Amino acid sequence: MKFQLRHLVSIIIAFVSSAAVPVFAADERKAWMDVQSYAVEVQLNDSSDKIVVKETVVFDWKDLKKTPYFDLIQVQKNGKGMVVKSVSEKGRSLQFIHDQNRILLTGLQFTSTSTIELEFRFEGIPADGLIIGKNKFENRTFFGDNWPNRAQNWFACVDHPADKATIEWKVSAPMKYKVIANGQLMDQQLLSTDRTFYHYKSEIPLPTKVMVIGVAAFEVVELGKSAGVVLSSWVYPESAEGAIRDLNCATEILPFFVNYIAPYPFEKLANVQSTTRYGGMENASCIFYDENALNGKGKVTGLVAHEIAHQWFGNSASEADWEHIWLSEGFATYFTHLYTEYAFGKEEMKNGLKADRNKIIAFQKKYNRPVVDPSYDDINNLLNPLSYQKGSWFLHMLRHKMGDEKFKEGIRLYYDKYKLSNATTDQFREIMEMIHGQSLVQFFNQWLHTEQHPVLKLSYAANKRNCTITIEQQTAPLSFSIDVAIKLKNGTVINKTIDVTKKSETVVIPVASGVTKIDWDPEVNLLFETVD
Repeated sequence: MKFQLRHLVSIIIAFVSSAAVPVFAADERKAWMDVQSYAVEVQLNDSSDKIVVKETVVFDWKDLKKTPYFDLIQVQKNGKGMVVKSVSEKGRSLQFIHDQNRILLTGLQFTSTSTIELEFRFEGIPADGLIIGKNKFENRTFFGDNWPNRAQNWFACVDHPADKATIEWKVSAPMKYKVIANGQLMDQQLLSTDRTFYHYKSEIPLPTKVMVIGVAAFEVVELGKSAGVVLSSWVYPESAEGAIRDLNCATEILPFFVNYIAPYPFEKLANVQSTTRYGGMENASCIFYDENALNGKGKVTGLVAHEIAHQWFGNSASEADWEHIWLSEGFATYFTHLYTEYAFGKEEMKNGLKADRNKIIAFQKKYNRPVVDPSYDDINNLLNPLSYQKGSWFLHMLRHKMGDEKFKEGIRLYYDKYKLSNATTDQFREIMEMIHGQSLVQFFNQWLHTEQHPVLKLSYAANKRNCTITIEQQTAPLSFSIDVAIKLKNGTVINKTIDVTKKSETVVIPVASGVTKIDWDPEVNLLFETVD
C-alpha cells in the first residue's frame, strides 16, 4: 500500500466516525479454526447502497471445545452495518448470535473435528470496507477497500492476514458497470435487460485485506502478456488517455520483479483506477490506484512499482501479525528503489534513499518507536515512515552487509519458503542468516527492534601526511560501518570503511597530499543523522 498525507487525514476521520473494528491476535482462532475458502455472492444496485449477500465459507474446525465465530460488523446507530438473516450447514438452519460484530455459531455441533461448509445470508449498507459512492466525475462506483481489517464490514470472515483462504466472487450489478475482482474471470453474462453477472475465482490463498471487487463504468485496455502474466488497465473513461499512459509502465516493472524474485504468484494483473482511501492498494491481482494519481503526467512509476512489488511481499508472503507489517511495506518500498536503480540508474536510487532518510529522521523526532512495534494500539498507526522507509533502509543496509548476490539469494529463498503463507521478522532473519553464514541477531535487533539510529558528530583534521577522522555518537553507542571518500589536492580519492562500535571513534589515515574534502557515506549505505 502507498498512501499520501491527505489519505492519512481521511484515515483518522474515517476511523473515528465509522464502526469500531476489533483487532484480534494472530493465533486466537488460528489454533482451532482455519478458513479454506470464501464464496461471496453480492447484489449491487443504484437505487440504494444496500447490498444483499449469500456467502459460503468452508473451514476446518480443529478444536470442538472452542465455539467458531466470524467477524461481521452489525448495524450501528447510523443505520449502517449488516443484518444476518440466516446461517445454515448442509441446508440445516443453525442457531447463532450476532453480537459485538461477531457471528457466534452456538448451534454448530460435531462429535469430531471436521471440515465444515456454512452458508450465511445477510444484507445491509456497509459501514466501511465496500466503498459505495461517486468518483470525481460524479459517476457511481463500488470498491472493496479492506485494509487492514475492514473486510468484515461487508462479508463474514476471519479478518486477519494469518488466516488465508481462496476467494470466489459472484457479482450482479446494473448493466452499465464492468466488474473486476481477484482471480480469473470464469463467467460473464446478461441476467436481464438491465443487469449483468460476473464470476471471478482465485484458487490461490489470500489474506482478507486484499480480497476485493471493483465496479464502475470502466474503460478496459488489454495489454497482452508481460513476463507470462495477463496484464490490463481499468480506468475511468473521462480520464482514460492519461491514466492508460500512466499505467503502461507496468509492462516494464513486472518482468524486473519476476526476474529478481520469482514467477508472479497470481492469475492476472489488472491495474485499476479507483475511488477509495489510499494512494494505492495492492489488492491481489487487481491493484487499485487513487483516481487523482492517474493524471497522465507520468509521475506514478514509483507508485506502480510499489504496488506490484506487494504481489510477492504482503499478498503472497504476508506478515504473520500486524507488528511485522514492514515485511510488506518496507519490502515494497525497497523493491521500488531496486527498480529505480535498474531502470533509471544508481544516482536516482541514491536520491530516493536520501529523501527517505530525511523522512525517517524527521518522523522519529515526533514518534520514536521501533520498526517492529508490538505495542501499537491502532493498526493504522503502523502506516508510518518506520514501516515503510526505515524498513526499506534496513533492507538496503542488509544488502550492503551481505553483498548483492547473497542478498538476492536470501530474498529468493525467503519468498520461496513463505509464499502463499505468513512470516515473522525472526523467520526472515533465519533465512538471511543461513545465506550470510553469520548471526544477524544484533543487526536485526539494533535496526528493527529498537527505536535508535546513529546520531553523529563528524569531523576531521588533516596535514600533508595524515587525515585524522573522528566520529562521535551523540546517543547510546551503536555498531555500524560508515564509508568515507577522502579527496586529496593531487586529485586522488581514498575510500575507507570505518567500523564504529564506541561512543567516540578516531581513525588516522595516511595521505599523500593535503585533503580538500571528505564525503561521508558517498554511496548512501548508512541510515544516520548528523549534528554540528
